[in-house]
Amino acid sequence: MVNKRVARAVVTMAKQLRREIVAEGVETIEQMSFLRDLGCDQLQGYLFSQPVGAAGLERMLREGKRLAVTGRQATLAP
Repeated sequence: MVNKRVARAVVTMAKQLRREIVAEGVETIEQMSFLRDLGCDQLQGYLFSQPVGAAGLERMLREGKRLAVTGRQATLAP
């Protein structure tokens, strides 16, 4: 798959430059696993949460929300 080849190339280049790697737009467990296996340092996208404002983020942090991954689904859980 072309996208996987591009991702591998970008991650390889970033690692050689000793840069932190943030993958954006992660929507599936498969994408998350692939990107983690490549060595991405941070992941973000709809798999983890829809965009939230400052108040929503503060509430999530106060409630101790954590990402729970089960099977092929990810949900925010206390």
